Amino acid sequence: RFLDPDPLAELRQLQYRLLRSGFGLLREGGYLVYSTCSFAVAQNEEVVAQLLADEPAALLAPIEGLDGAPCVAGGLEHTVRFDPRTSRTSALFIA
Repeated sequence: RFLDPDPLAELRQLQYRLLRSGFGLLREGGYLVYSTCSFAVAQNEEVVAQLLADEPAALLAPIEGLDGAPCVAGGLEHTVRFDPRTSRTSALFIA
Protein backbone atom coordinates (compact mmCIF):
# COMPACT_ATOMS: atom_id res chain seq x y z
CA ARG A 1 0.00 0.00 0.00
CA PHE A 2 2.86 2.38 0.78
CA LEU A 3 3.97 2.57 -2.86
CA ASP A 4 0.52 2.10 -4.36
CA PRO A 5 0.60 3.89 -7.76
CA ASP A 6 -2.52 6.05 -7.25
CA PRO A 7 -1.56 7.75 -3.97
CA LEU A 8 2.05 7.97 -5.15
CA ALA A 9 0.96 9.79 -8.33
CA GLU A 10 -1.12 12.23 -6.29
CA LEU A 11 1.77 12.83 -3.90
CA ARG A 12 4.17 13.34 -6.80
CA GLN A 13 1.85 15.97 -8.30
CA LEU A 14 1.62 17.77 -4.95
CA GLN A 15 5.39 17.71 -4.54
CA TYR A 16 5.87 19.11 -8.04
CA ARG A 17 3.39 21.93 -7.38
CA LEU A 18 5.18 22.79 -4.14
CA LEU A 19 8.59 22.73 -5.83
CA ARG A 20 7.42 24.89 -8.72
CA SER A 21 5.77 27.34 -6.33
CA GLY A 22 8.99 27.62 -4.32
CA PHE A 23 11.00 28.10 -7.51
CA GLY A 24 8.67 30.92 -8.54
CA LEU A 25 9.44 32.74 -5.28
CA LEU A 26 13.22 32.71 -5.74
CA ARG A 27 15.09 35.91 -6.35
CA GLU A 28 17.41 35.93 -9.34
CA GLY A 29 20.51 33.90 -8.47
CA GLY A 30 18.78 32.27 -5.48
CA TYR A 31 19.02 28.64 -4.40
CA LEU A 32 16.22 26.22 -3.63
CA VAL A 33 16.84 22.90 -1.89
CA TYR A 34 14.43 20.08 -2.68
CA SER A 35 14.56 17.25 -0.17
CA THR A 36 12.32 14.30 0.63
CA CYS A 37 12.39 11.38 3.03
CA SER A 38 11.40 8.95 0.28
CA PHE A 39 13.05 6.17 -1.72
CA ALA A 40 10.68 6.66 -4.66
CA VAL A 41 12.28 7.96 -7.86
CA ALA A 42 8.82 9.31 -8.79
CA GLN A 43 8.95 11.63 -5.77
CA ASN A 44 12.58 12.58 -6.21
CA GLU A 45 14.39 12.55 -9.54
CA GLU A 46 11.19 12.64 -11.60
CA VAL A 47 9.88 15.72 -9.76
CA VAL A 48 13.20 17.53 -10.19
CA ALA A 49 13.50 16.47 -13.84
CA GLN A 50 10.02 17.82 -14.54
CA LEU A 51 10.91 21.19 -13.02
CA LEU A 52 14.12 21.33 -15.07
CA ALA A 53 12.12 20.59 -18.24
CA ASP A 54 9.41 23.15 -17.45
CA GLU A 55 11.61 25.97 -16.15
CA PRO A 56 14.50 26.87 -18.50
CA ALA A 57 16.16 29.01 -15.79
CA ALA A 58 16.29 26.10 -13.32
CA LEU A 59 19.53 24.19 -12.94
CA LEU A 60 21.08 21.80 -10.47
CA ALA A 61 24.06 23.10 -8.50
CA PRO A 62 26.71 20.96 -6.82
CA ILE A 63 26.02 20.24 -3.15
CA GLU A 64 29.04 21.24 -1.10
CA GLY A 65 30.11 19.94 2.27
CA LEU A 66 29.31 16.27 1.78
CA ASP A 67 32.87 14.95 1.75
CA GLY A 68 32.84 11.77 3.81
CA ALA A 69 29.04 11.84 4.20
CA PRO A 70 27.39 8.39 3.98
CA CYS A 71 25.48 9.15 0.80
CA VAL A 72 25.47 8.04 -2.83
CA ALA A 73 24.86 9.92 -6.05
CA GLY A 74 21.21 10.27 -7.02
CA GLY A 75 19.83 9.57 -10.47
CA LEU A 76 20.43 13.15 -11.63
CA GLU A 77 23.73 15.01 -11.58
CA HIS A 78 24.24 17.02 -8.37
CA THR A 79 21.67 15.02 -6.39
CA VAL A 80 22.36 12.67 -3.49
CA ARG A 81 20.60 9.91 -1.61
CA PHE A 82 21.04 8.68 1.95
CA ASP A 83 19.66 5.23 2.72
CA PRO A 84 19.28 3.45 6.05
CA ARG A 85 21.84 0.77 5.21
CA THR A 86 24.71 3.19 4.61
CA SER A 87 23.75 6.26 6.63
CA ARG A 88 21.85 4.91 9.64
CA THR A 89 19.08 7.39 8.85
CA SER A 90 15.74 7.13 7.15
CA ALA A 91 15.66 7.60 3.40
CA LEU A 92 16.68 11.07 2.26
CA PHE A 93 16.99 12.67 -1.18
CA ILE A 94 18.54 16.09 -1.76
CA ALA A 95 18.71 18.22 -4.92
